[in-house]
Amino acid sequence: MGTTAAATSFLGRERELAVAQALLAETRLLTVTGPGGAGKTRLALELQRRTGGKGAGSEIAASFLAPLRDPGLVLPSVARSLGVRERPGQTALEAIRSHLDERSALVLVDNLEHLRPAWPDLGALRDGCPGLTLLVTSREPLRLAGERVYELPPLAEDEGVALFCERAHVAPSETIAELSARLEGLPLAIELAAARLRLLTPEQLLERLSRRLDVLKGDRDADPRQQTLRATIAWSYDLLQPEEQALFRRLAVFAGGCTLEAAQEIAGADAGSVRSLVDKNLLRLADDRYSMLETIRELAAELLSGEEAEGAHARHTVFYGDLAEAAQDELGGPAQREWMERLATELPNYRVILERLHGAGDRVLLARLGSDLWRIWHRRGYLDEARYWLERALEDPEALPDEIRMRAEGACGYVAMDQGDLGAARGRLETCVAIARRMGDAWHVANALNNLGLLANQAGEPARAEELHLESLALRREFGDRGRIAASLNNLGVVALDRGALDRAHGYFDECLELFREVGDTRGVAVSLGNLGEVAYRQGDLRRAATRNHESVRVFVDLDEPPGVLYCIHALARVAAVEGSLERAARLAGATASLAERTGNAPPRDDGVLARARDALGEEAWHAAFATGAALTFDEAVAVALEETADA
Repeated sequence: MGTTAAATSFLGRERELAVAQALLAETRLLTVTGPGGAGKTRLALELQRRTGGKGAGSEIAASFLAPLRDPGLVLPSVARSLGVRERPGQTALEAIRSHLDERSALVLVDNLEHLRPAWPDLGALRDGCPGLTLLVTSREPLRLAGERVYELPPLAEDEGVALFCERAHVAPSETIAELSARLEGLPLAIELAAARLRLLTPEQLLERLSRRLDVLKGDRDADPRQQTLRATIAWSYDLLQPEEQALFRRLAVFAGGCTLEAAQEIAGADAGSVRSLVDKNLLRLADDRYSMLETIRELAAELLSGEEAEGAHARHTVFYGDLAEAAQDELGGPAQREWMERLATELPNYRVILERLHGAGDRVLLARLGSDLWRIWHRRGYLDEARYWLERALEDPEALPDEIRMRAEGACGYVAMDQGDLGAARGRLETCVAIARRMGDAWHVANALNNLGLLANQAGEPARAEELHLESLALRREFGDRGRIAASLNNLGVVALDRGALDRAHGYFDECLELFREVGDTRGVAVSLGNLGEVAYRQGDLRRAATRNHESVRVFVDLDEPPGVLYCIHALARVAAVEGSLERAARLAGATASLAERTGNAPPRDDGVLARARDALGEEAWHAAFATGAALTFDEAVAVALEETADA
């Protein structure tokens, strides 16, 4: 399990911070090195806090990579930390470059040593983004051109003593000073030892710890400080009760933390043992989630072996697989936001499960899990990651059972369509339809036809799109599936809108809005309101267009879906332009462009009204107002969008 935030106060290290800050001012790639437990992450976070937003970067972000095992996911992780999503046809590198363009940023990339193939990618990112400064933590330098390296030294004697005393709530003494020295000034080792002072006197602690360090330190690690840390963790482990030791080992299966429920189901935890590991600094608690520092998790993983490891990994896979499956019925209902947040929080656990399944060649479970997770990847804009795993699952499609292959082909096709790869999407979706027909599975036939209809409309084939959506709608009416009936009606409304049949589009959108409200699909409600606003706009009813988009914005904000918000803001910019509120139109257009860049969505198409507004206002005034809108934060852009304007 990894950590993403400091759980305790930051002490000392003022000299080290000053040196690192001076180095950071001279380079755009600073790597802080040192053994696990040396405090690299803590120092880097404090350095970023003191430096970010000043000279080194107007934006700050942090990407914590301990749970990752695939080097190909490093740049997408950095992109997500900046709030950037890849647009169709874009790589993560291109998306970050586009986002930063003329901006500056300071990005912490933490725990990079195990992802060596990605090191050159970070060099390319730095070279491609003149305003970007990278602050990296790693157990070894990246050896890239222009890199400055700061090897984090041990804590000074007085700082080691201060840390021990603060954590153990005792006064300084010669014994504690000797303890700190014996522990090589390693913050994590000192904290582990301090946690034992509840049961032992400082003298007993020094005597017992020194004896065990001499026994446990070997020549496995070249770095003596790393030997000391491993020996200290092993000593702490040896002092645990047998049931606590078992829990410690089994908790190594988690990445990114876990809830108490998950720890109970997968690792056999009980509240007392969990609390004991927290008290001993072997486990950390933050925001109702338990996690291990990566250095501690590494040793726990080494201790987990044989049948115990197989059982823990199997339970881990089953628990999170069941969670993803349970979410499928909830993602279109009133609790969809809660379920999306829950799945998003557990993505690090899903990634290690997917890696394990792929490594074991278990494509059946890989395809099943990928098919359950694709919506969370899709809605969060992680399209590359979704396609990566779905294509791995489909490497040998004939080996998959029909039902599982059908779902994976459909999910992969949908993601490819959203990436703009229409050829690949068509092949996947047509395969999905063919398998569903062969199985006689009319429910999945309806879903696949719906997705093919979306593809046809995107490919400029409205007549074919309408035909496919009507066939899908007929099947869905037979099942009485109101949520999916509403989705088909919405898609038919979009086709009618694109063909200029406004009255027919209005009828479809009205009907689907009512159904979405009945089933509690708030996202569907937001989409329908926005579409009704577009119909009103095209009919010249600007007040109704603004009102509908205001309603839609509020729902999308509540759902935490920026892509939906940006389309509504674009619609409101067009309303303002037609009303003659030209500066407001320019501000909203700037906010739209900025949001599109940050979310990775393609900018909405303009019908020419904004271009005419720019000509009417004048280039200089337009660009000034546009820049003002582009500089707005998300909340500020929403507030501006919801302002009432004068009647046309």
